[in-house]
Amino acid sequence: MLATCLRSRTCVSYTTWGVDDRYDWWIDDDGDLQQGHDLLFDEGHPTPAYEAMRRALRSSW
Repeated sequence: MLATCLRSRTCVSYTTWGVDDRYDWWIDDDGDLQQGHDLLFDEGHPTPAYEAMRRALRSSW
């Protein structure tokens, strides 16, 4: 999504919600509490999402 935004002249902002999976919790379809797994960091370590964002930003220069 970020790569598409960077290629578009009409995209003027890109927002991510949350930063670290340790603070990301959600309720699954069974009503069980689950910890997140798709933010930029997990316990302070970069995730695949972080690397994808870096690649998109690097290729836009």
